[in-house]
Amino acid sequence: MSEKNTSNISIGEKLAYGIGDAGSNIIWALISSFLILYYTDHAGIAAASIGTMMLIIRLLDGGSDILMGFIVDRTKSRWGKARPWIMVSAPLMGIGLVLLFNVPQSFDETQKLIYAYLTYAFITVIVYTMVNLPYNSLLSLITSDQHERSVLTSIRFGFVMPIMTGVIVVTPYLINSIGFGQLSFIFGVIAFLLISITFWGTKERVKTLETKSFDFKTEFKAVSSNRFFWLYTLIYALLFMINGLSAGSGVYFARDILGNIELFGLTGIASMPGMLLGLILFPKISEKFGKWKVMMAMLAISAMGLIPSILYPSNVAAYMGAMAFRGLSIALAAGLYATVADIVEYGEYKTGIRTDGLIFSSTSFGTKVGMGLGTAFVGWTLAWGGYQAGQVTETSLFAIKLMALYTPFVMTLVIMVVLWFANVDKVYPEVRAGLKKSHTEHAQQSEANS
Repeated sequence: MSEKNTSNISIGEKLAYGIGDAGSNIIWALISSFLILYYTDHAGIAAASIGTMMLIIRLLDGGSDILMGFIVDRTKSRWGKARPWIMVSAPLMGIGLVLLFNVPQSFDETQKLIYAYLTYAFITVIVYTMVNLPYNSLLSLITSDQHERSVLTSIRFGFVMPIMTGVIVVTPYLINSIGFGQLSFIFGVIAFLLISITFWGTKERVKTLETKSFDFKTEFKAVSSNRFFWLYTLIYALLFMINGLSAGSGVYFARDILGNIELFGLTGIASMPGMLLGLILFPKISEKFGKWKVMMAMLAISAMGLIPSILYPSNVAAYMGAMAFRGLSIALAAGLYATVADIVEYGEYKTGIRTDGLIFSSTSFGTKVGMGLGTAFVGWTLAWGGYQAGQVTETSLFAIKLMALYTPFVMTLVIMVVLWFANVDKVYPEVRAGLKKSHTEHAQQSEANS
């Protein structure tokens, strides 16, 4: 890996990198927050069938991340390793979203479910993987500077969260005025434009020392020996299972527990101060205390913030307070993504093989499996609670509380336990020193042979 000029990143390139994930998350926000509601209340598909479908597709989706990671590592083009895939996938994201939210009403229930399987698989297993895995890998290819990576991820999530909040706020109103079909087209076009900016506005400047092409077995063996790869895959799965539960159940919680579906949009606004504060302060605080300590603190605060809402679930102020504290845990994702870039270098240090794509597949694999489990849990729990559109029972209300409050609280504590054993900051100085030595030796050998 060459470190020359890898920290010379202009503000324009930082913004171009960050805004691409905003495009992806327009799609993600609409799917994670409203797709189950669309299926149950508009398309007329059974909640239990939806839950099973989402889990099956997401498990397949996780496998596609590993394959995409291998493909990215072996890609060679004039645009680099990751950027070509971002360019190809940008228009497909918009097309996939339109197909997803336009289940033909003339179909019977079985045909609708088959259509849902096919379109959901297309946008998640194929298209979202094609954009998200290369996008994540791009972070370690733009710069090798640890602080700059934290800045890039903070800017990234600084774009993402306002976009996601905007989608959550305006969608309940737009559903009534223009419907899911037209809404998906508008959001699809916006997503295409934002993702395209990342391709045109960024540059891959980090080059690997390895010139030999390794087969998948060799690369996967190298990745498998990286203990942080497995720990952070688990952390991602747990964190995004919470996100899947919260997003999928939030609209039901606002409507049936708080008594007003429009409050769902306000929950996103409530999380903004904590999220923005976390993103702004994270690079500076983590530079002083380390990313691991800051992430542990964010998780602890997020868990404590849920307690008042657990005690008083129908209290709007308590729930909004919980969402405000949860904003800090959302900012936690910035630390996770920046840390995975460090894990790439840890793997290179330990094995001599740099696998940006496969290592970053942990983020995408964990995210998708976690969201799959979370959204599947929403569908199954609604079915267990006897949910029927337009009907409210004590069992269905308990099921909604279970998804929105009780389970996220317990799982946040579990993430803290896993993160306790995943302190990359502790070994990173040794990693940087070892890589610097090997890069110097490689440069000297190259000069001697020339």
